[in-house]
Amino acid sequence: MYSGENHGGEVSDFYVSAFFIDRTDFETADAWLKATPDPIPVRQVDLELSAVEFFGLFKRFSVMLSWRDLPLRGREYQST
Repeated sequence: MYSGENHGGEVSDFYVSAFFIDRTDFETADAWLKATPDPIPVRQVDLELSAVEFFGLFKRFSVMLSWRDLPLRGREYQST
């Protein structure tokens, strides 16, 4: 997610890029990432929404950022 500076006002620029791989759980994603050479093939979806529109799409919103558990550090990806 990216949001520009708002200087205490309403957030006007809000961008979301999501990268998807076709795996159903952590274990299969982890094994696939370890076995796949760079660039990792991912599907990328870019959205430009207001923050209100984006968070309004969800009943609940939770983000998990992983930099130690999945082998992604230093990897390249190719979006489709």
